[in-house]
Amino acid sequence: MTLLSAAVVAATVLAIGAIRSIRWRALIYAIPLPITLVLVTTATRVDGSQLLGVLLLNVFVAVVALLHARAGWHILLADAAGVAVYAGLAWPIAALAPVPFVPTLTAVLLLWLLGQAILRRCDRADGHGMAAPTAASPDVLAKIATVAGSSLLVVAVGRLINGLAVTFPYAGVLVVIETRQHLGAFARQFATNSIALVAFFIAYWALQDRDRLLALGSAWLAFVTVAAILHLARKPSIRTQLPANSRNGG
Repeated sequence: MTLLSAAVVAATVLAIGAIRSIRWRALIYAIPLPITLVLVTTATRVDGSQLLGVLLLNVFVAVVALLHARAGWHILLADAAGVAVYAGLAWPIAALAPVPFVPTLTAVLLLWLLGQAILRRCDRADGHGMAAPTAASPDVLAKIATVAGSSLLVVAVGRLINGLAVTFPYAGVLVVIETRQHLGAFARQFATNSIALVAFFIAYWALQDRDRLLALGSAWLAFVTVAAILHLARKPSIRTQLPANSRNGG
């Protein structure tokens, strides 16, 4: 299953690299394919720790964005720091598992609502002066090979975090590199979309004791429904559209 997981991660990264819209990039990143593979191939049960994992996914992207766009760190160093922060917070959470679901859900929903209120007040176009220079686009085959090899490594690392492996930023480790020139906008879009992942876990948790296949189908239905509502409710703007010459270089 490591090869299949790596293939899913690689496909996600390549798909994100092929589109211009930051809005769509953030939506594709939120699709719970790696999560589904972990749930299908392991005996992991969903509890409050996975909801905290969704918060950690946002923390990961935010840390990379702040260090790269604001502090000027090289994207690879910022990416490594983001993974270190995620892992450092995930290990103690995994050690506390199982985490109560309902109290954690209440806290996560309140934090999401607070975050959305803050984003609506502070949302503004990214300062392009803070972005790294556009790099030359690599050969397509070389890029696929690099992404595939990196995906294997990322999947291997993700397996070390026990239950929090469900929400480890498998694709995110490579996506932040692909989206490095627009990480601020990407982080804000993903913060909104992450409530669809919360809906995924709510549906799975509610039915996991009855039938795991039913729980998984319901979880996907919940994700698609919430993601569609969010996507249709947000009007496109120039802030979520990449310039044509940034499609592959971003």
